[in-house]
Amino acid sequence: QILATDPYIDNLNYYTGNSDKEVINVKHFKTVTYKNFYDGIDLEFVTESSSKNNNSVKFNFIIHPGADISKIQWKYEGANSVTIKNGNIVFGLKQGKMEERIPYSYLKENNREVNVRYKKTGEVFGFSTSESPVINKTLIIDPYPARAWGTFYGGNSIDIANSCTTDTAGNVFIAGRTSSNNNIATA
Repeated sequence: QILATDPYIDNLNYYTGNSDKEVINVKHFKTVTYKNFYDGIDLEFVTESSSKNNNSVKFNFIIHPGADISKIQWKYEGANSVTIKNGNIVFGLKQGKMEERIPYSYLKENNREVNVRYKKTGEVFGFSTSESPVINKTLIIDPYPARAWGTFYGGNSIDIANSCTTDTAGNVFIAGRTSSNNNIATA
């Protein structure tokens, strides 16, 4: 069962793919929950608005009393590498590294923090906890993806980077050419 709650007051309009087919008056919601995604475990997606009017989507696993946390399992495809480092899942992508972290896992009834960690068995990822894998309260696990580093460089026209390097202090040096007249440090 999929539940959509907290509707936004506006509707969305958009075009699909490379066609001119329009989709209009689409309702959208702050929260969409896949009930019983795993036995006794819901998967919840929540849209959060930032100060710059960009919406980001986060997700939570909601483990209901009596459900087994070890039932949550997934596999990643498309990354060059996927490992666990310093408790985080680290993705090696052609654009750089990305991490998925667990900032806060807690019992819903009393907000008591629960130590939840990622685990990897072969190619399959999941969660582990020092507590029993079956808990008698509602456990919320709140992972979130985070870019390890990122920036944007470019202007209003054509920008071509011929080479890029960093120094020991982490400064980035780009050599190339541009025909942009904005967002570039020098003429």
